[in-house]
Amino acid sequence: PMSRIAAPSASWRWPRAITPGRSPRRPSPENESGVTLMIPMIRTSSPDRSTPSGLAPEDAGLQWLFSFADLERGVGWNPAAAPDDQWKLGRTRALLDQAGAPDRGLTCVLVAGTKGKGSTAAFLASILGAAGCRAGLYTQPHLQAYRERVRVDGVALTPSEFAAAVDRIRPSVERRRRHHPDAGDPTTFEITTVLAMECFAARGCAVA
Repeated sequence: PMSRIAAPSASWRWPRAITPGRSPRRPSPENESGVTLMIPMIRTSSPDRSTPSGLAPEDAGLQWLFSFADLERGVGWNPAAAPDDQWKLGRTRALLDQAGAPDRGLTCVLVAGTKGKGSTAAFLASILGAAGCRAGLYTQPHLQAYRERVRVDGVALTPSEFAAAVDRIRPSVERRRRHHPDAGDPTTFEITTVLAMECFAARGCAVA
């Protein structure tokens, strides 16, 4: 059969590659896929000037979250995090407990592997939703906005929901720091994991 794809016009050109001697832009810490996406953080049209920094609430939340990340290595790294084996998972557990252990009331499904984890998790969440079960989905990386990593019934958190979730989790981070100072600071990934569990519990998810 004939192809319906039109041939490129004479004026069409391939995207220009980075020329030698021209330094590429620094990858955003929002993306960990190994591919540099030139996508800025989501901005709202009317920033809330009541925040101390003058940033919109979502941007202020992102700024705080990324303060726990090594911007060269990604959101799963923090130079201030204790490297001891007991804290590799223990730090997240301690943070969950300080947040009220929201994961204890959920049936959690962990999809592990090398390829296809996100797709498999999305399929499971969709199947559960079709069966009438409210499901939370937590995946990475995202495509455009960091809040896309946390979804309920297939819908990402709105900017206001994300900002409110960050505000709710901040006190838990401070309490964990006081109770377990030897654990060091958490990573952005660890905080986001707890934020996702807290959101799922608050929204009445049965499975995450």
